[in-house]
Amino acid sequence: MTVRIRRRALLALVLAAIAAPGVTARPRRVRPIRLKLEGYVEHAPADTPIVATLTLRHRERSRPFAVKKLTVLTPPPSAGDVLAAVRPYPTSFVLHGPDATLVRFNDAEAGAGLSILGYWRAGSFDLMVDRIDPLEPPKK
Repeated sequence: MTVRIRRRALLALVLAAIAAPGVTARPRRVRPIRLKLEGYVEHAPADTPIVATLTLRHRERSRPFAVKKLTVLTPPPSAGDVLAAVRPYPTSFVLHGPDATLVRFNDAEAGAGLSILGYWRAGSFDLMVDRIDPLEPPKK
C-alpha cells in the first residue's frame, strides 16, 4: 500500500510540474514603439518624394496619408519593418488620443503637412497619438 501511495504522489508531482508553467506563465507584453510620421493628408505636393501612402482613421473618418518620412524613436524595429507590418491592411493606423490633439488631423485640408507623434504596439492598428504638429517647410 505504501508503494501505491508513493506512485500516486510521484505522478501528482510530475503532472503538477508539467501544468505549472502554463498556469503561472503570464502573456508576454509587447512594449510600445514610439513613431513619428511626417507627411501629407490625402496627397503630397508635386515633386515631393514619399515613402508610402497609408490610411489613417479616427472614429468613422478614414483619410490617406502620404508618408514623407517614418522615424522609429524606440528601436529595434526599423521603419521598413513597421511599414511592412501595416501596409497590407486597408486601415494602417487607427488614431487614438485627446480630441483637442486629433482635431488637427480631422480638420486638416487636403495636402496639409503634418507630423504625428505617438505609440504603436506591433500587431495592432492603434496609434496612441501624443502630438500632431504642422510639418515644417523644407529649408532652402
